[in-house]
Amino acid sequence: MSSDAPRPGDVYQQELLHSQATYRVIAIEEGHVTVEAIEVPGLEAGHQLRLTAASLGDMVRLEAPADAADPAATRRQPLPGNARPRPA
Repeated sequence: MSSDAPRPGDVYQQELLHSQATYRVIAIEEGHVTVEAIEVPGLEAGHQLRLTAASLGDMVRLEAPADAADPAATRRQPLPGNARPRPA
């Protein structure tokens, strides 16, 4: 598994239609990932979704401190290679 491959516990953020959604990977199997909502408009925290692993490529993986037990402690900074330019 490459270091860029999603792992359980990884946190991803998606910006779409002027809103942001933040998900945590909880399981990976055969090209799909199960994620839980951390902050997603219209969904309760903890709501689970099954996505294609490829769909994470359209999201920014966030860096979490190694000792962070609290999901809210996730730093909202993209990891190198995942930075995407924001529209002006």
